[in-house]
Amino acid sequence: MLPCTGVGAGTFVYPPVTHELIEHFHWRGAMIIFSGITLNILVFAMFIRPVPSSGSTPSVPFKHLIRSFGFQVLCVNNLLFLFGLSVLYTHVPALAEDILGEDDPRATWILAALGAANTVGRVAFGIMAHWRRLNGFMLALVSFTATGFAVIAMPYWRSFDGLLTLAIAAGFSCASLGTLTPQLLIDLVGVASLHSAYGFLLIFEGIGQLLGAPVAGWLYDWSNGYEASFVTGGVCLAVAGLLLVLPIIWPSKGPIGSPGSPESSPERVTVSVAEDQTDLIESTFQDASPSPDKTNMVSKF
Repeated sequence: MLPCTGVGAGTFVYPPVTHELIEHFHWRGAMIIFSGITLNILVFAMFIRPVPSSGSTPSVPFKHLIRSFGFQVLCVNNLLFLFGLSVLYTHVPALAEDILGEDDPRATWILAALGAANTVGRVAFGIMAHWRRLNGFMLALVSFTATGFAVIAMPYWRSFDGLLTLAIAAGFSCASLGTLTPQLLIDLVGVASLHSAYGFLLIFEGIGQLLGAPVAGWLYDWSNGYEASFVTGGVCLAVAGLLLVLPIIWPSKGPIGSPGSPESSPERVTVSVAEDQTDLIESTFQDASPSPDKTNMVSKF
């Protein structure tokens, strides 16, 4: 939960810093400085070590993973959500300049406010995710859909106060993505397959994030305004949230690979049956073998 807050904190800090760097060093110098800052990720990455585990738990094969209806819904959900989120983060600074004016310094604080709200939201959703009475899918549904409606309204509330309010609302509600996704995956595939499922899910997130900003830019050029871009992104965000109704209506019987799951591996079932038969045969031979008392009786005769 806490490591995820770095995303929102960075979004809060970078806009005003970027503005000041461009003012003093122009955009070329600012890019060089940001490149040096980004290289520090390698330094911190060297300190990351795997957590020692007592034993390895076999994961579910990939072919059974993609057969899960709930996991398929979550993949489409993440693709649409990252598509809409890419529109928000990429074009909200330009939208703020379009509404407030290019020379208004308040435009840079819209994205900073979005980042600050995102930091608070990640902590809040992390706490709510531990409440047993709250359904993780329902919580994600509400927050994703709320993000979509906030993004749709942004180009139509043309004032600093309105844009700031919607940016805070969108930043807070979209924070549920990074916080709730691991929990949703564990509910669908189990802890053993979390790493493989998360890796496959990131492919869909990357596709959505790759397509969102270019499509929004094309819509801006086509319509000569930001309304079409933000409406398209907001609709994708809202639809992504509403898709989570499906796992709530048709919940799986258990994580993939569990005894109650329809996607359980046939190979594992066969092995377990064979082991049971082996135990049964061994116990039969043990019952049939003569006891020491019976052996002594036979020797007396």
